[in-house]
Amino acid sequence: MPGPKDQSCKTFKVWANYAMAYRKRYSTWPVWNAKVGGQLGQLVDRLGADVAHHVAAHFLKTSDAAVLRKCHSLNELLANAESYHTQWVTGQRINGTTARQMERTEANVSAAEQAAQIVLAKRQGGERNEYL
Repeated sequence: MPGPKDQSCKTFKVWANYAMAYRKRYSTWPVWNAKVGGQLGQLVDRLGADVAHHVAAHFLKTSDAAVLRKCHSLNELLANAESYHTQWVTGQRINGTTARQMERTEANVSAAEQAAQIVLAKRQGGERNEYL
């Protein structure tokens, strides 16, 4: 496996998890270079050494079309690290389809609430008119 060999290295664990999950998904090792090392260092700084390696491996389970087109690039992981952390903690994987489904559900709930308010307003208005 390419990458750091020193287990005390800040990026060793996060790289190992990312690289192993990457190899499992794509049947090849990801590229290791100075940029990758720097990105993983930033990921550890942002999420903490105790969870960054979990998030990196979880990221490789993402099947969002935009992530797949980029072959699970570390650029994407780093750009949305906190989102992937939340997905790891909650056990959810949000992609374009699930986001649209959630958006439609929210829109339906909002429409139902508005309809209920209109019905209530009409009922209250009708009751007032009866007493005038």
